[in-house]
Amino acid sequence: MTESTSQPPSIEAWPIPEGAVLLDDPNTSSWRGLSIIALRQILKERNLNLPLNAQLEIKKPERIFSFNRFAVQLATSGITSDEIIIPLNQWYRRGSAPQLLLAAQVDDENNVVYFPGVLTGPEFEALLAKRLNKKEEISLSVNDFQGGIDRLISFVRILEPASIP
Repeated sequence: MTESTSQPPSIEAWPIPEGAVLLDDPNTSSWRGLSIIALRQILKERNLNLPLNAQLEIKKPERIFSFNRFAVQLATSGITSDEIIIPLNQWYRRGSAPQLLLAAQVDDENNVVYFPGVLTGPEFEALLAKRLNKKEEISLSVNDFQGGIDRLISFVRILEPASIP
């Protein structure tokens, strides 16, 4: 009898971030779709009746949605990514730039979504003022987004849409 001296294959594991949403059979694997479903689940769990007009569209992941009358752009990345790519086409249109930019990190294999934070339109523009030279997209560190999902919910519950240009 021969003994095997080979090591078992290593398994990559990462801790689920505190505050991440675990989804039950979401019927989609798109990062946008999973993020929208997670946002709806958070609203349901917290018993918040806030209007959320967001589509699960796979073909237009950069599409802006309305959340309690605020224009929100969703930017997604993989759950272990250090950066998030933001499509900029909406930011160049006068009068149609998002008021809020929500970051979502997604693990589509395990149906986990984590919202590291949000930036207001003015915060985003100030952060990138010197880097926006008609680029189609830009990459930001996940650490640039602040406050998690609670910051987004606070903004849309407390503020009036006109308070964020």
